Amino acid sequence: LSTIYLLLPAAMANMAPVVAGRLRFWPQLNIPIDGNHRIFGQPIFGAGKTWRGLLVGCIAAVLTCGLQAMLYQLGWIRTLSPINFFQVNWFIFGLVAGLGALVGDIAKSFVKRQVHIGSGQPWPVFDQLDFLAGFVIATWWLFPWHSNRIWVAIIITLIMHPLANIIGFLLKIKKVWW
Repeated sequence: LSTIYLLLPAAMANMAPVVAGRLRFWPQLNIPIDGNHRIFGQPIFGAGKTWRGLLVGCIAAVLTCGLQAMLYQLGWIRTLSPINFFQVNWFIFGLVAGLGALVGDIAKSFVKRQVHIGSGQPWPVFDQLDFLAGFVIATWWLFPWHSNRIWVAIIITLIMHPLANIIGFLLKIKKVWW
């Protein structure tokens, strides 16, 4: 449970762009990060990686961390939280978590485009673990990731990510079930 709790800011950052896109939130920021440029004849990241998604995802991660920090003050949640919010600034952790998760996703999109996997097309395992890899790498300096926790996070993500996608598809938030 503590690993799920730890993953929440990154998971929220990963889900928020999809929800914001479906709700057509901040349409003026629905601009591709790569400016529709190409490299080696392929889109750099693709039209689905937007400034809106990056901003909304980071905000979602920061708000999630803010809520976790407030709950941490109550005392009982301290046994669940692997982050000591008396020592780690919740805003910085949330921002770094969100950026890390989203940059991991964006980096994977770059690789997908370069190996000719279209935007929205599945790339099993990589589609599930991209945000986790970015999150772990980005937060390493704020949180002591141990190999056991990383393995637990990988297993949780490989189970929960597809389930969240299926739920999002059934709720008509996502266009595809993967």
